[in-house]
Amino acid sequence: MAGTGTGEVIQSDLLLADVKTLLKIKPTDTSKDDIINLYLRRGNTLIVRYLNNSTITDATAYPEALIEYALVCMRRNGNEGIKQATQGNKSVTWEGGLPDSVKELLPLPYIKLM
Repeated sequence: MAGTGTGEVIQSDLLLADVKTLLKIKPTDTSKDDIINLYLRRGNTLIVRYLNNSTITDATAYPEALIEYALVCMRRNGNEGIKQATQGNKSVTWEGGLPDSVKELLPLPYIKLM
């Protein structure tokens, strides 16, 4: 992956390593690499769409946002469709689309006028 946004471009193997570190997965454990890479690719697509800037075709210039997206997805893995759930005194509501925690790590999206 190579980014065309603003900021430092990070290679996908470094993104994978960072996500594994934050999830406390040993670097030698490759059992979850495919799913993490899938979430990184999906995050790339969603971030590029969110930014709405035709000059940005790759989001690896925003590594913190990609890592955050992968972490959110890994934590939700198996429960992706839940919008709201209550179990005892615990309640969970997840937003759709790009999580706010990811948006906070990105510049404001472009607005196209008609």
